[in-house]
Amino acid sequence: MPFAGGVVYTVRRFYRRFHHPNPLFFLKEAAHGAAIIEQFKNEAVQDILAQENLCYVLTSRPKDEHYANAIYSSVDLLQWAKIADFTTPACAHSFEEMNGVFYVGLASVSNRIDVASGGIYRLDR
Repeated sequence: MPFAGGVVYTVRRFYRRFHHPNPLFFLKEAAHGAAIIEQFKNEAVQDILAQENLCYVLTSRPKDEHYANAIYSSVDLLQWAKIADFTTPACAHSFEEMNGVFYVGLASVSNRIDVASGGIYRLDR
């Protein structure tokens, strides 16, 4: 995802268990390599959204029989604000923002089948 003169990305590791980290990386110059964004080095980053001068990051982790999710925002990739904290019956796997509303796509992960998988969770800001 292009942002701040570079690329922000994560690497999904489907071959690993879900609770392992999927950090957030920033690559400005290929010669210097990518840097891990410290805020997310131990998080399960699911999706990234860049709009104008804001970068949003969606994280999701299993919690009991549900998933604990959060959306963060930053203008510089250094200072992050948690703008949403919510629970869903399936993994928050992807998201989009439209007219001040976040739409979060739910999915099954690993060998657990969630009935809510394929659903869209609406999150007003």
